[in-house]
Amino acid sequence: HNTMAAPPSEETLKTLWTKFATAWEKSYEMMMLQNTTTILSWLKLSTATAILEVAPGTGGGLRLCNFLKLKEAKLTAIDISSSMLSYASQKVNDPSVSLVEGNAEKLPFADKSFDRYYSAYCLHLVTDPDQMLREAYRVLQDDAIAVYCVWGRAENCPQITLFGKYCAELGIQLSSGEPVRSNFHLGVDLESTRQRALRAGFNTALAWYSSAPVPVLSGEDYVVRPFSTPSNLEALAKADPAKVAELRRKIVQTVDDMISKGTPLGMEVLFLVCVKGSFSN
Repeated sequence: HNTMAAPPSEETLKTLWTKFATAWEKSYEMMMLQNTTTILSWLKLSTATAILEVAPGTGGGLRLCNFLKLKEAKLTAIDISSSMLSYASQKVNDPSVSLVEGNAEKLPFADKSFDRYYSAYCLHLVTDPDQMLREAYRVLQDDAIAVYCVWGRAENCPQITLFGKYCAELGIQLSSGEPVRSNFHLGVDLESTRQRALRAGFNTALAWYSSAPVPVLSGEDYVVRPFSTPSNLEALAKADPAKVAELRRKIVQTVDDMISKGTPLGMEVLFLVCVKGSFSN
């Protein structure tokens, strides 16, 4: 997994997530909520007054946060994709929640605007994760909390890697051939990722790996996900239909085999909890 190749540009990310919005809403959002629940439990929402979610996607976690926070607490969400925000606005139809289109690395907020910040599955995708961390530090007040989760280690994430593994075996080309930075680049080294947060200015950074099994109960239940991802669909459209059918069969069989043995389809997550200043309540 190439961790050194060039990161995606802002425009690439915007295009990718705008294309992905419908598939995310339909096939991925509910799957990710177990991690958002962990994030929200670390945010100590009972004392939060101004909360920022970065990359809310289609708004599942935002709706949950809005339900759990104090009624008077302000909640803001920012996403690079207007399509994602469109879905989120339908879920959180609440005038006290602000939705903003913008970039995690250039937040359009004043210094010390928030006392809580959270972001699920974004830090490992942005062009410059260090800049995203610095921006979080900047917009947080003193004695505030930021919580992130990113993909863990590739070997513990068959939910992510199965599709690419079988494409490679069948000779189905997924990319243009240009080297791209692996989305596992932060999950591969827990301590290195923790140190990034400290370099950004945070006084405390906790990091740990957690298993987040994918809530699927059969191969057919799972296979709709990789087969609905826009970038995968573009690659499959150019492939031999017989190979595509074999790819689907292999994935379904593998997941069915795991489930028949009593093992859920695995996904590992790296959680990162950061404190600016100190936190006592």
